[in-house]
Amino acid sequence: MRRRLLLILVLLILAAGAAFWWWTRPLPVLNVVTWSGTYGRAQAAAQMQAYGAAKRVDVRIQQWAENGTLDELRKLIAAHRADVVDLELPVAVAACKAGLLEPIDGLPPGDDGAPAVKDFYKGMVGPCFAASAVYARMILCPSCSPGASPAEIFALAAKGSKIALQRGAKINLEMALLADGVKPEEVYALLATDTGVARAFARLDTIKANIVWAGGSQALVLLQNGQAQIATALTAEVQTAGLKPQAAQFYEADVLALPKGGAKKDRALDYIRYATGTVPLANMVKFAPYATPRRSARAIMAAQPPSPMRDFVASQGDALDHSFAIDDAFWADHGAVLEARFRAWAGSA
Repeated sequence: MRRRLLLILVLLILAAGAAFWWWTRPLPVLNVVTWSGTYGRAQAAAQMQAYGAAKRVDVRIQQWAENGTLDELRKLIAAHRADVVDLELPVAVAACKAGLLEPIDGLPPGDDGAPAVKDFYKGMVGPCFAASAVYARMILCPSCSPGASPAEIFALAAKGSKIALQRGAKINLEMALLADGVKPEEVYALLATDTGVARAFARLDTIKANIVWAGGSQALVLLQNGQAQIATALTAEVQTAGLKPQAAQFYEADVLALPKGGAKKDRALDYIRYATGTVPLANMVKFAPYATPRRSARAIMAAQPPSPMRDFVASQGDALDHSFAIDDAFWADHGAVLEARFRAWAGSA
């Protein structure tokens, strides 16, 4: 009997010691490289801290020193300084193609049971990346009815309404073909042909006299002071200005990815699977004005307490279901030629 009690006591001491070691041991470290400002803080609050608490991992945030370019990613890989990186979608597509990223699989289903491939919006998941937040170039047209189509926008501009646009081929060419009646799923196949490109520029010719080229937030200034009746601007600019898009959106994403050859690949992949789950993505909206890339996150977001960021995203309802997904793989292959043609067209009288 005494031996049994001693054995039990020893086991309890060992268990207590193991528990003490578990809770006081140095935590494994995971380095996530992302952006400064609102977006990075949103990731820290909704993804990194939550994962660290759930998995007992010290998730450390680092910031891109430059702009998260392909060359900067190569330097991080060579220095073994990043376990997970946040990239803009065009860079992620190029990095995946260049073999700089590890494959990503096993993304969790939505909280409503929908498989990840159906739960994520179009283009938000690739072989080497998964979206963390959606950003868009939004069309603002205060005189338009909600959900105004590119055809309606071009009709107004053709009749004399000034339209403030970013000077560039990307988005403007897609918008022109949509305005000309091309189905969204046919845009890039057509834009890959001389016939399709000529058709896009012909449609842009119908509004050229009323285009005001405006970069950054300048387009919104022109809209607000009446020098333009229609404008396009990025998500953060629109939210900061206290405006709401009335028409189509052309969306891309910031995505999470694994640098090639990382020593902590398994833990890093586990982090991405967690961070791109329904709840962490829904919680991002509490801190940043970017739409969630998962459909299942919308209901959770809608139930959150009101806040400026959440209210801005929630006010758009199901807009992403009717918006256009930019194909950055297409632009990686065709962008240089099309941008050169666009500059020549925009600069001509």
